[in-house]
Amino acid sequence: RSPWGDAIDVEPRRLRLEVDTDVARFRRAAAGGEWSRATVQYTGELLEGVSGPLSPALQAWLEGEREDLRETWSEAVRHCAESSADAGDWSESARLLRRLLGSNALLEGAVQSLIRAEAMAGRRDVAMQVYDDFIRRLDDELGLEPLTATSDLAEWVRSGAEEVSGGVKPSA
Repeated sequence: RSPWGDAIDVEPRRLRLEVDTDVARFRRAAAGGEWSRATVQYTGELLEGVSGPLSPALQAWLEGEREDLRETWSEAVRHCAESSADAGDWSESARLLRRLLGSNALLEGAVQSLIRAEAMAGRRDVAMQVYDDFIRRLDDELGLEPLTATSDLAEWVRSGAEEVSGGVKPSA
């Protein structure tokens, strides 16, 4: 009967008060495909600064929620970067991809997209630096070499070709 009663979610074994939080706004934006809004709504780790001593169950829940939110944010950024690239706004695409790679520098698809965006924006030297940094990090941290598609893309940038040959379109 209370005005806030509609915000109570009742389940057989629990009650939950639904409040409008930054996480709720972020999840709604992402669920609705409002990628740009979702990237703005995500401001960092869930309950950043909260750490032990937490019960193992609470710690597991928190880590799971954090990972889910990070993955959703990554998806939102990839969508925005792709939309910017499709619109020919290579600088904005590159800015978004750099933000994404700031959270995980070993996302090879995002590295490919950043190399392409920088090259298409006329910054081939920057694109090659992205590639060089990536292969060094990949070797140092994982002892691996880049995918053939990544190396082929770098070769395309080096060659100065106007379009990606062979229909190669790197994905984020």
